Formats: sequence, C-alpha cells, structure tokens
Amino acid sequence: MAEPSPAANTYGSVAGVAQYIGDISDEGRIFTESTHPSSHQVVNALDRIAEEMNAELQTAGYVVPVDSGDDPFPHAYLADLNDIGACARMLSFVYRGGSFVNPFPEDNDQGGRSRANSFWISYRAGIKRIREQRLEATATDSATFPVRSGARLDDDGNVKKPLFERGSFDEPGSRSLTEA
Repeated sequence: MAEPSPAANTYGSVAGVAQYIGDISDEGRIFTESTHPSSHQVVNALDRIAEEMNAELQTAGYVVPVDSGDDPFPHAYLADLNDIGACARMLSFVYRGGSFVNPFPEDNDQGGRSRANSFWISYRAGIKRIREQRLEATATDSATFPVRSGARLDDDGNVKKPLFERGSFDEPGSRSLTEA
C-alpha cells in the first residue's frame, strides 16, 4: 500500500510535521502506515488545517491556493504554518494531554504550557496575519480594487461634469441629463 499524500490544496507535508514532532512516533522521527501516530493521521491533520487556512485566505481576498511559482515566500510561510497547525492538532487529539510540557522554558510563563498549546499559539498568530492581510501573496481583484465607475478628472486634469445632476429644488428621484 502506498504512503498517503496530502490533498492538492495542502501546503504542508508529513516530513515537515516530523521535523517538529517526530519524537512522538514510535519508530523515531518518521511517520508511516505502521507507526503510531500513522502517516494517515498526519495527512488528515494537514488536510483539515489546510482547509481552514484556505477558507481564511479566501475570506481575506487572496487567490486560493497560493501558488509556489507565483508566490514562493508566502507559499513557504503557509507550508510551515500548515505543519505547525497539524502539529497542534496531532498533539491535541492524538495525545489528549497535549503531549509533555514544552521544552522551551521561556514559553512557560504560566507554569508549564503544553507543547500543543505552544503550537496552537503560533498557528493562531499566522491566521491573524492572514486575516489582517499582512501576507504578500496574490490577491483577487475584488479584494484589492473596489469597483468604481467614472472618474472625477479627465486625462488633462480638468474636473468632469457629472452625467446626471439634481437640483436642490427638484422632486425626489428626478434627475436631468447634463449637457456635454
């Protein structure tokens, strides 16, 4: 049986997750079909997190999925964010206690934040960056260019006359066509 691969709209990878939390695998820093957790569980976590990320990206006005050819740096950022979110999900749901205490004491300001919580905090910071449109990725026209009709100035910089105008004493809803 072949190893599972993430969906086409998923940015992260099983190897990326293994770099962060490979120590939870019972075969040592790799995930396969026969390990616990399995590569299927990791791919499932990657796909679920990527779906959430793509929904946030689309809501914020970005082209989904972000293409590695057009936007290599944002794509690399999203791949890492996808890995981090999958790690948080794996540690939270596969290991209900969030695994052991975070080995980085500077993050333990509340006396022992779990590893899963540290990953969730990093993931949420990335989602916040997407929501605030601070990702330099290709955006859709509707998000970056509000639709406007007409222009106030012509090509020479002169103020244009409006197509229609309404006098202050006209009936409500009535308009007259202006002369050019």
